[in-house]
Amino acid sequence: MNDLVDEIISNENSLRNLASYMRTQENTNTGFRRLIDQFTANVTTFFKKNPKLTTKEVNRLIAAGELQGLLGAFRLETVGGGVMTEQDALRVLKNLGGDVTALQNPEVLKRQIGRLLRNKRNRYESLIDRYNNQVMRFYGQRGFKQRTPIGMARNIGNGGGTRNGQPPVRRYNPDTRRLEEVPR
Repeated sequence: MNDLVDEIISNENSLRNLASYMRTQENTNTGFRRLIDQFTANVTTFFKKNPKLTTKEVNRLIAAGELQGLLGAFRLETVGGGVMTEQDALRVLKNLGGDVTALQNPEVLKRQIGRLLRNKRNRYESLIDRYNNQVMRFYGQRGFKQRTPIGMARNIGNGGGTRNGQPPVRRYNPDTRRLEEVPR
């Protein structure tokens, strides 16, 4: 059960990190303007004692850092286990929509991240269902509580599945032996 909880938490973190990366990317410039942001941010940081960067410059730097964190999180899904080589890192980078440069295509990024979000969300919801079934059958008697999927699990990647921005509430139905949505 502890391994299942660890995997659920790992999937929640991956979903949140992907969604954060996408939100950050949506607030950056692209193409030539991104190249200018990169240059001016570097020059400003180098020459000024207390550099003040624009929101777009800061977001580009944050997105680059978030991407580095996602490389490790999506290594297994992309290249499998074992030691990650430089070539493996490049494959994962492409799978995440490419590096945060002037040449990164926003449409490719959106599609790649959307696909990864859908796949991760499906896996996450399967894990939640398995966990809640085990709590219902055995672990509930030992103090474990059922888990509700994180709020973004149904609406990131495709924009649907929530009511007023809230995730659906799901409860175990012993008659059907399934988790079912119930009104809030």
